[in-house]
Amino acid sequence: MSKTVILIDDDQEDLDIMKEALEAVDSSLSCISFVYPEEALRVLLSRKLATLPDFIFIDINMPGTTGDRCLKALRKEKEFDRIVITLYSTSMPEPVAEA
Repeated sequence: MSKTVILIDDDQEDLDIMKEALEAVDSSLSCISFVYPEEALRVLLSRKLATLPDFIFIDINMPGTTGDRCLKALRKEKEFDRIVITLYSTSMPEPVAEA
């Protein structure tokens, strides 16, 4: 059975890389991507998808609605309790990178 993955990242190139990497691991994955976190939340919270996703990957550093805000909004809804949600970033603040 195919699994659905939601990717939320304001950088289209990063979305393409994530999608390619995930599909290389499992070609049966269905990836749905959003460049705007507000749009992703609107779609997810309005239940406009046929089924809830199995996994959600959210970029931490986005303008406007940040990754942690997306996570908090989704975790407020009981339907998302069993969904694996992962925050990631392609950049690190200098103090973290130096550690």
